Amino acid sequence: MKIISPLLALGCGLIVGYFLFGRSEQAPVVSTSGQSHFSGASSLPASNSVQDSGASPEFEAFEPESGFSQEWLEAYERMTPVARYAALAEMMSTISVEDYPRILDQIRDQSEEGIGQLRNVVQQQWIATDPQGMLAYVETLDYKYQQSLRHYVFREWAKQDFDAAWATAQSLPIEKIREQMIASVIGGAAMESPHRVLSLLQAGQLPARQGQWMYRSVFQALAETDPAQARQMAAAMPPGDEKKFALLGSLDVWIQDDFNAALAWINSLPMDSGVFRARTELLQGIRSHDFEAVREIIDSQSDPELQKELLQQVQIQSSARGRSFDEIVEMLSWLEARMSPGDLKNKMSSTIYAMADSDLARTVDYAISLPYGQARLNALGAVANKMAQDDLESVIRFAGSLEYDDERTRVLDSITHQVLRQGAETAAAFILEHNDSVLQQRVAPQLVREWAAYDRASTIEWMGHLTDEEAIRRSQSELLRVWGAEDAAGAARYIEETFEVSQRSRVYRDVIGNLAYQDPQGAVAWLEHLPEDGVKNEKDIYSRIAGAYVNVDPLAASEWVDSLEVGKLRDASIKALAQKVVRFEPESAFIWANSVDNAAVRKDTQSSTIREWAKRDPDAAYQAVKDARIDAEEKVPLFKEIEKQRKPVSQSEEPSDYGPVMISVVN
Repeated sequence: MKIISPLLALGCGLIVGYFLFGRSEQAPVVSTSGQSHFSGASSLPASNSVQDSGASPEFEAFEPESGFSQEWLEAYERMTPVARYAALAEMMSTISVEDYPRILDQIRDQSEEGIGQLRNVVQQQWIATDPQGMLAYVETLDYKYQQSLRHYVFREWAKQDFDAAWATAQSLPIEKIREQMIASVIGGAAMESPHRVLSLLQAGQLPARQGQWMYRSVFQALAETDPAQARQMAAAMPPGDEKKFALLGSLDVWIQDDFNAALAWINSLPMDSGVFRARTELLQGIRSHDFEAVREIIDSQSDPELQKELLQQVQIQSSARGRSFDEIVEMLSWLEARMSPGDLKNKMSSTIYAMADSDLARTVDYAISLPYGQARLNALGAVANKMAQDDLESVIRFAGSLEYDDERTRVLDSITHQVLRQGAETAAAFILEHNDSVLQQRVAPQLVREWAAYDRASTIEWMGHLTDEEAIRRSQSELLRVWGAEDAAGAARYIEETFEVSQRSRVYRDVIGNLAYQDPQGAVAWLEHLPEDGVKNEKDIYSRIAGAYVNVDPLAASEWVDSLEVGKLRDASIKALAQKVVRFEPESAFIWANSVDNAAVRKDTQSSTIREWAKRDPDAAYQAVKDARIDAEEKVPLFKEIEKQRKPVSQSEEPSDYGPVMISVVN
């Protein structure tokens, strides 16, 4: 069995660094006393050679047989990095496998400098010596430690003894953990034995959702030794995400070294879903290059469509990081010369953010200098967002200096979050202080939504100071949305006391309609608070409740509709119910449609129900109409509707003498 022995190689007279980074072909020699000693341990430097190598004086006090202790750990933390290598070598040569749990327990939650190195050495050597024992130890830990450490064990074990790690992972009893550990084994072995891992992947030894991304690691490893063969193997795979990941893995190094060559190669492949997805992700890879490289890659393209695709991937904000304002303007000018105005506007916000990081004042002037349009709107919004991080008042002044309402709206929209984060009371004072109609319209409704949830009286009193009619209407709507869900009777009184008679029908419809989608039972309870003389759009209210209710609880919705008195409100509710139910239970929808009282509404509901049913199953719809206990004259238009929805009959089929041709659907 191959073993990673993280000791025995540190230059300049110390071979100890090899214990951390190297590989030994010799297994640890386990003594009859149970102690695990490393072959080659006799070549470790003596204490005087350690001192010559720069070890700290504390290390001289430890004899090899002293092993691991709190005193040793405290001294280890004070040592120089070079001395720690030697101390680790000495300590590891004197302890046994039975000591590993005690050491890991003692340092598990410590993060001091050098502790990670110690933890690594112990864990690596335990896996090399007794991986099953370490797994048993993992199971004794709290859950928060188990998952990551279990992954670590299987990943490192697979590098040393793939067969043993694979067999153990497959034998785990819990399916979820088994799948995860199998993935860790495959991941650990991907770089060591890519061909073997590939054969397991192709044999379906991993769940599809885990196997797909693993192809990338495997083909990365294959490409390290023979990139041309790796690409050829990836290109020969069947279409799908596995092929996408395989292609990307085979191209990972090539993309960085010669992006154009990698792109030309993938463009030469016959297009399928795997190639298309890999190509899309490859194009996005241009973002990892610096701007000068990106510009060179794009300008070297002779195909204008390919150039356009690459331009869409350019991200100015990341490319501009650390550059001057003038350099960013130059980058934007380069983009302007190559992109359409429609495409360029989508990059304006990120470009302005980058400019503002460099010079906010010049960025403001630049945004204002842009011609009127979407790009200018995006730029103004980005500038305002940046300004608002430091000074909300400056944004208000900036908005007031703009000529067009849509630009003022965009600027004030961008500070809504910053205003609200100050807290409801402070935000409320800010809005009234500036008395701006756009600010009231954009911020007040959102403020009311939060404030009314815990201080309704203050919210209502504050709303009385708003001056913009649209802001008042939106704020009242938000108030009633919150209030109506908690206290229907109180909200109804507010409506009667606050709104003109001509407005109440609209308000009731909005309140109950909005509530119906959150709490249909609560919306039904609201009906008791409608005025005794009703409202103008009462049918619409009932229809909204029925449509929303059936999405939440079809059975309860049906029982509620059935409980309604015969009349226009019940008919409106049935129509809404049938329109929803027909998608998943068309027979019930048709029965409901037949129960509508008003003849005209019944005819319309029957027709729409049968039309939707016949699109999916005309035979069943035909039989339902035929068997329905409705007047014969009502059936005629329904039969005609069914025939409209049938697929054309081929010439080889003879029409039946017994009614419409029956279409047999074979699954």
